[in-house]
Amino acid sequence: MTFVAVLSVGALACSDTDPVPTVKIVAAAPDMLDPNDDLADDLSITVEYTDGDADLGGGVADVYDCRAAGLVSQLVIPSIASQEAVDKGVPIEGAMELVVTDIGDVWPDLRAPSICGDLGVEDPTNGEVVFCVLLTDTAGNVSGGDCTASITVMPSL
Repeated sequence: MTFVAVLSVGALACSDTDPVPTVKIVAAAPDMLDPNDDLADDLSITVEYTDGDADLGGGVADVYDCRAAGLVSQLVIPSIASQEAVDKGVPIEGAMELVVTDIGDVWPDLRAPSICGDLGVEDPTNGEVVFCVLLTDTAGNVSGGDCTASITVMPSL
C-alpha cells in the first residue's frame, strides 16, 4: 500500500490554541474498491485539521488500514504555515486530501488493530475496510484519530 498526499492543503488562522492537532474525516471516496482494477483501487480521504501552534507542516499523517495489524501508510505533511506563523505559534485550521493508492485484497485479522479498536472500529470482516487517520506535528503531539465509514472491497480473482 502506498500513501500519497494530493496537495490541496490550506490553512487559515483559528482561535484554538491547543498545541495538539485535531483531525476530522469529512469525505472518503469511492465507497467501493476493486484491487483487480488499477483504476479503482485508490482511496481519497479528505480531512479537516486544527493545530494550535502552526507546527503541523513537517509532521506525519498516519493512515491505518483496519483490516490487519501493521497496515499503516505514512506521509510527511508538507509545509502548511509560514515560518513566521510557526515561530509565533499561530493557531491554524484547514483541509487536506490524502490518497491511499493500490489498496489490495487483505485477509482480515480476527480483531481490529488496537488503534482502530480504540477509535470504535468493530472487528474486520472480509470484503470491507475502514481507514483511520492520525496526525502528528513536528513537536510530537499526536491528534485523536478519526475513521472512515466502512468501504466495500471487491474480492481478488
